[in-house]
Amino acid sequence: MSKGYPIAVWAGALLLAPTLRATSIAVYISAPSTQSTFVAGALTENFDSAAPGTYQTYNSAIGTLGVTGQDSFVIQAADQFGGANSSQYTAFGAQSNNANPITLALTTPATYFGFWWSAGDANNGVTFYSGGATIQRFSMSTIVSLLNNTTVTALNGTTYKSSKYFGNPNNTNQDTSEPFVYVSFVVTGSPITSIVFDNSNSTASGFESDNYSVFNGTVTVVKTAVPVTTLTTPEPATWALWLGGIGVLAGLRRRAPGKLHS
Repeated sequence: MSKGYPIAVWAGALLLAPTLRATSIAVYISAPSTQSTFVAGALTENFDSAAPGTYQTYNSAIGTLGVTGQDSFVIQAADQFGGANSSQYTAFGAQSNNANPITLALTTPATYFGFWWSAGDANNGVTFYSGGATIQRFSMSTIVSLLNNTTVTALNGTTYKSSKYFGNPNNTNQDTSEPFVYVSFVVTGSPITSIVFDNSNSTASGFESDNYSVFNGTVTVVKTAVPVTTLTTPEPATWALWLGGIGVLAGLRRRAPGKLHS
């Protein structure tokens, strides 16, 4: 019997390749001062019905927000760092002395997720999952880089001054050095089932957020939204080519050296 992978392994790999559904997530920020979603019919959690305090788990209509072990996050009254429309918001990091990620397990899969990302800094990031598969992480640093330009341009050609995104829109004299943006993630391909919020394992700063909105269906992006980037996973064809290449290499490895015969 020649050395190499069993036929069953190759057959399983080839069957698996077409099922790896390509997924992309288009990222947008709304016009300055926007603090809620543009998606009609989206379900929103604004944390206003929660008792202020420290939590390890918070159950809502959109899903369960939770941490593991003794870590925690807080739900608190609006201040200079957060609270959409001066309402309650959630935070972790400096506020909870918790450096570990927070997971939002969605009640149902979604093709859209949006939230008000307040007092954003480069430590903040969100990672999207579909089932057990990681799609990609998105960092606030990408938005900060975009806003380093003097202006940004919406889908309809409208330009906004980047400076308008800095400072708490509920009191423009507060936290003027950090961006306050409503961010929307529109999914094509496999829907998202969970989202992990991280602060790069740091408690030197906080991750403040509010107005989590989810939707499952076709999303029409408003023309006043500003495109930021698109997150992607490999196309199924890419995986098939990769597997094929491994097969060729394995085949070459199995060939014994010898004379060529006509």
